[in-house]
Amino acid sequence: MAKIESGSVTLNRIKINIKDVLLKVIDKVKIIKGSREITLDGIDAETFIDSEYMEMAILNILSNSIKHTKDDGKIEINVTKGDKIKISIKDDGEGIDKEHLPYIFERFYRAKEKGVGGLGLSIAREIIKLHGGEIIVYSELGKGTEFVILL
Repeated sequence: MAKIESGSVTLNRIKINIKDVLLKVIDKVKIIKGSREITLDGIDAETFIDSEYMEMAILNILSNSIKHTKDDGKIEINVTKGDKIKISIKDDGEGIDKEHLPYIFERFYRAKEKGVGGLGLSIAREIIKLHGGEIIVYSELGKGTEFVILL
């Protein structure tokens, strides 16, 4: 984490279709997703990224969505392109209380559970920032959460 935060990571950027990265991540979560439905839609969009680091970032976000979505829930991933490539990961899970939203990307922050929090969303944000991108979160308690990655 310190290496990522300090910016001392050397990215091995290659031109790749972002949907190929997303398909790899979806394949990696097959076991933990249970009966949750995960769909991938949108355009094919090529960009220069370090696919291993970007997989790690998206895996952290998708794992978080799975954790906070009921077994019969749905997670939709969509890729669009305007000025930037937009990856939306939207679930119909429990959502995040608005008072917690400003802090969810902080290291060790947990909105609900007691004890030490995780690093997943913090790592995801730092990796996305290393790629010159940004991550935004929208959420409504009881209705779900959407993470938007702009590259």
